[in-house]
Amino acid sequence: EAVNHEQIQARKMVVDVPALEGEKEKQIGSPIKFSQSTPQHSHTGPPVGMNTEEILLEAGFNSESVQSFINEGVLFQETDKKP
Repeated sequence: EAVNHEQIQARKMVVDVPALEGEKEKQIGSPIKFSQSTPQHSHTGPPVGMNTEEILLEAGFNSESVQSFINEGVLFQETDKKP
């Protein structure tokens, strides 16, 4: 209901942003507006868990521990692509 309010629409506070898979996602637009420039929304953030293994390995965990965390549901790692 709030995102359909005329003031939100007029100020472009919700924008369509290209996602990694080529789709578009709605995200919050920039609240700062300048008369001579327009904000560019080039892409969304990475999927949840995309860099989890890499970060934990850099923090000193070994591959077996990280895989164990994933298998036990301690960590979330997105493995399925959206249809």
